[in-house]
Amino acid sequence: MTVSDRASDERQKPKEDFMESLFKLQPDRVELWKHFQDRADKIAERLWTVGAWLMTIIGTTLSLPFAAKFVTFPESGFPIQVKAALPLACISFFGILLVVYLFFALVDMQEHISGNWRASERALNRDVEQAFPLTGAKRQAYWVLFGFGCLALAAFAVLLILACVWPQPPETVL
Repeated sequence: MTVSDRASDERQKPKEDFMESLFKLQPDRVELWKHFQDRADKIAERLWTVGAWLMTIIGTTLSLPFAAKFVTFPESGFPIQVKAALPLACISFFGILLVVYLFFALVDMQEHISGNWRASERALNRDVEQAFPLTGAKRQAYWVLFGFGCLALAAFAVLLILACVWPQPPETVL
C-alpha cells in the first residue's frame, strides 16, 4: 500500500463513519438519498451563480485597459499601442489571479457535487465507491465557465506580454 493509498483511506474513514452514523439516526434511506441529492442541486446552482459573478468581474477587469486607454488601436503606425505599460501589467496580473481563483472554485464545487452524489448513492446501496462526474446541465455550466475562463486567461496573458514587450509609442511634441 502506497502513501497516497493510505492518505486516501484516512480521508475516507471519517466519511464512512459519518455515513454509518446517519444510517443509525435515520433508517429511511430514501430521505437520506433525497437530502444529498437536494444538497448537490443547491451546490450546482451556486456553481453557476458564483461562476457568473466571477466571469462578470473578470470581463470587467479585461475591459478596463481599453476603457482607460492604456491600450489603443491607432489609425496609423503600429496596430496596437500600449500607452501605460505598468498599469496594464498590474491589471493583467490581477486578472490572471482572478481566473486562477475561478478555476479553483470550479474544481472545488465540482468535488462537492460529486461527493454529495456519492453520498446519496451510498445512502441507497452502501457500497458505491465510483466517481460521479458532472452530467447534464451541471456539466454544461461547468464547461461553459471553464471555457470562458480559458479564453480570459489567454487574453490576460496577451495583455501582460504586450505590457512587458511591446514597444512604447514615441512621444510627440506639438
